[in-house]
Amino acid sequence: NTLHIPDEVTSDWGGVRDFNSTSLIFAEPDDGLSLKIKLPVEPTCVAVDEFYAACAMNNSAWFYLIEGGQAELLEPSPRTYTGSVRSLQIRGQYAAAHCGRKVHLHLVEAADEDAPNTEKMFPTKSSEVIEAVALTKNFLIYATVEGAIYYFSIDDWQFVNEYKHACGLTALTVDLSGTRVAFIDAKGDGIIYSPVDDSTITLPDFPSKAKGFVWDVTCEERCFVVYDDDSVFTYIQHFEHIEGPNCKLVGSTKLTYGLVPIRLDNGHLTCLTPSGKTTSIVLDTHSFADIRDIKDVDIVDAITANTTLCKYQNALSLVNRYMQYAPMQARALCDTLALAALHTLDFDIGIVTGNAKMAQCLNNLEQIEDHNLLAGHAHLLLGNPLKAEGFLLNSSRPTEALNMYRDLLQWEQALKLASRYSKNEIPTLSREYAQQLEFQGNWTKALEMYTAALTGDISDRAHILTCKSGIARTAIRHGDINQGIALANELGLKPLYRECASALEDMQQQNEAADMYERGGLYEKAAAIYIKYKNWPKVAPLLQHVSSPKVHIQYARSREADGSYKEAAAAYEAANDFISVIRINLEYLRNPDKAVHVVKETGSVDGAKLVADFFRKLGDFESAVQFLVLSKANDEAFKMAQEHNQLTVYAQVLESSGGNEADYLRVAKAYDKVNEPVEAGRFYCKAGDYQLAITRLLSTSGNDNANIELAIEAVGKAQQDTLTQRVVDYLMGSSDGLPKDANYLLKIYLATHRYKEAARTAIIIASEERIAGSYRTAHEILFGIYNELRNRNVAVPPELFDDLVLLHSYILGKIHLRRNDHLKAARMLIRVADNISKFPAHVVNILTSTVIECFRAGLKASAFKYAAMLMKPEYRQKLDEKYKKKIENIVRKKDMSEIEEDTCLCPYCGTALKNTVLQCYACKNKLPMCVASGYFVPKNQLVICPYKYSSARKAEIDALMLTEDSLPMAYDTKSSYTIPENPTEFYKSFQSSFDTSVSTSSAKTDEYIDVAGDDQEDDEENVSRIEDSV
Repeated sequence: NTLHIPDEVTSDWGGVRDFNSTSLIFAEPDDGLSLKIKLPVEPTCVAVDEFYAACAMNNSAWFYLIEGGQAELLEPSPRTYTGSVRSLQIRGQYAAAHCGRKVHLHLVEAADEDAPNTEKMFPTKSSEVIEAVALTKNFLIYATVEGAIYYFSIDDWQFVNEYKHACGLTALTVDLSGTRVAFIDAKGDGIIYSPVDDSTITLPDFPSKAKGFVWDVTCEERCFVVYDDDSVFTYIQHFEHIEGPNCKLVGSTKLTYGLVPIRLDNGHLTCLTPSGKTTSIVLDTHSFADIRDIKDVDIVDAITANTTLCKYQNALSLVNRYMQYAPMQARALCDTLALAALHTLDFDIGIVTGNAKMAQCLNNLEQIEDHNLLAGHAHLLLGNPLKAEGFLLNSSRPTEALNMYRDLLQWEQALKLASRYSKNEIPTLSREYAQQLEFQGNWTKALEMYTAALTGDISDRAHILTCKSGIARTAIRHGDINQGIALANELGLKPLYRECASALEDMQQQNEAADMYERGGLYEKAAAIYIKYKNWPKVAPLLQHVSSPKVHIQYARSREADGSYKEAAAAYEAANDFISVIRINLEYLRNPDKAVHVVKETGSVDGAKLVADFFRKLGDFESAVQFLVLSKANDEAFKMAQEHNQLTVYAQVLESSGGNEADYLRVAKAYDKVNEPVEAGRFYCKAGDYQLAITRLLSTSGNDNANIELAIEAVGKAQQDTLTQRVVDYLMGSSDGLPKDANYLLKIYLATHRYKEAARTAIIIASEERIAGSYRTAHEILFGIYNELRNRNVAVPPELFDDLVLLHSYILGKIHLRRNDHLKAARMLIRVADNISKFPAHVVNILTSTVIECFRAGLKASAFKYAAMLMKPEYRQKLDEKYKKKIENIVRKKDMSEIEEDTCLCPYCGTALKNTVLQCYACKNKLPMCVASGYFVPKNQLVICPYKYSSARKAEIDALMLTEDSLPMAYDTKSSYTIPENPTEFYKSFQSSFDTSVSTSSAKTDEYIDVAGDDQEDDEENVSRIEDSV
């Protein structure tokens, strides 16, 4: 019996479950519902569709309507045909019965007599015999014994295609769409035919006893199987492939005897058993088709299997999973997947899985639709240029084959293709070929190709210059030197001159090579060749362009050998060979001044020895001693200095050039012998013998007090309390009853790092300077010690800072007065006037300026206050007559109005404070003063001055920088300030810099270092003596 079950039905219904002589049973896919049709006869064939079922015996057929889970016989009497039914097929509304040599196509349900397209008999030619038939929803397809295949369109009710095979055929099978037909021809070959383009594919490794085909209904129509009695053979059809459409055998599966394959669904093969039932097996090739349950141990085999079946997305998912724990092995499989995708022109997968180079190439090919062009590029990526050439030449862009050979540097093939497809490319290819030949040293062939590259109509200047340059180089290498040089001179290109020079030098054409180097700007090489062959007239003009010491030395030696000492000396100097310069100036040119100058400029030890020997021979021992010291021959220099009374010269040179302690000690003892205690003390200090140094320095005195300065230096280096106290006692006048300048005591405290004593001394000295009216001097002293204390992280006495602020306010008052900023000037002068007792030298002048500026600024009450002070008898008589009347009027017309002072927030606690307040009344913190205005600095306006411990308001210092070249405590020259990233750090540092535990005005609470080393009373006595001396 023949059983025909359409793929559509089996995929929707689950297929026939059982078939026997009296019934037909088929079921839903879940096997939950089944339909049993009782047959009137034992059929020879059956047919099933979505809505119809049929069975046939002899020349009769019974048709059933399937609806609502029931099967109803359409007609009580069977439909009869002209012959016995060999096979019966149903698709949609039509049925096709193969009866003997003919096929009867008709509607399943009878229609009106006048209805069109109700039935038709085939073949139309009486001489033809139909061997096989297939029915789809759109076509009736049948094959004749002569090998003809006909396509009859059911919709158009006419033939739409006809194919003539070379021989007869059997086992006709079509896919769901009817666009692929598989058959076995009389020669036993398996053939896949496409009616779209009438193309056929002969199946490779086709089994000799094949029975038929089954198409996979869900595998993107790529997969199908061929079966015989023993095995099922799995094939993959490639619609897109670098070799063109083809089929490939990917594996086989053993088939149990008696099973007949009837349906293939993603590797699951449904077979009919001899008993009429169905069974399902999984093809060996599809054992890993379902990737959801793949185990790690099978993942490599699964990737390989899915790649073989062209299931690239499945393979890619598995590769990504494998990459997580075996990246190296996964990368290799990824490359294999990329190559497989490239073979099938699946560029999306190739881009994802391939390397960067492949991905870039495939991205450029995505928009190309020409199969041959794509295949050509794919073959090129796979390293098959010969195959790539064939596809590229057959594509729409045959010049791509030319470009391929150019990229591969296969110039002969590229030139051949250019002569056929792109003659305008011949000059460019010839040039590039010539460049490669030149690089390989094939000068003759390169010259030929450069010459060929200049043939034809060429307007590209760069191309012409390149070719002519190549001709010049290769002509020289070829032996035609004159032609090459002439062409190089014609072009006049420096790089070409250099290349030609190198070629000429290789060919031992030295003079010509040197000339070419000179023209090409390689003066050093040209000079080296001219020097080698003693072509002096050519060398001299080149030396100004030469920087290589080697060339200059070669020239200098040659000129010295020839007796040209001036040129030799100049060349040695250009080569930085200063010993030779000194030697020639002393021995040949008799120019010691030049030799001395070179020694002093370069510090050459060997050169100094030469000069010292020169002056010793002349009897100039002073100069000889100097240069012996410079040559590090200190023993010899000292001996000569003693013998010839040049100790002072020796000491000076030794001190400036640097010696060791033994040298300094020797000099100190020598000065002791000649009774020069200051110089002896200086060198004892350098030798490290500080006690002896201080003994010598304090044993004498001088108008310039050099001994005191040196003694302070020695104490600073020694850092010994006993030596420090000796110098302090000397400064106090203990030895001679004459106290010395207190500034020396400040220096000694700083030198010995006794910063508290230094601060106290500075306050005393500055106070006396202030009382004497030297306000800037006092300011400089306090500001210097303030910076020193801040640099050393030593607490600053508040009194020192307060005095510094007061002096700076006086200076700012004068600056603001000069700038006609009367309000700021008045505010600063008020601060000074409130402490007028500290400025006894200029009380009247300061108060007068304060009154006038307050009046101008609108601070009438403040003007009255200080005017009233001036009316005191002790001040009134000293008033300047031009201001006296005005001040009297201010007092007489008492006006107590006052402009309200602006406020800003305290940077520590946020309290609103008047601008001139420098200590917050709420949090008691000192506030940093703006060195430009005298006001305190709020956090939102803070800038750091070039003197890093000084701050200012940004707007105020910007205004002063426009008119003031320098500003005390802010800057010496107009340099930029900095805006701190974290202002809070500055304020913390400022607040913590003050010594809040002591007051310099209270002697009993001071904790200064005891200079004498015994108790506090000695220190108090020292300070008291300082005050007396000041």
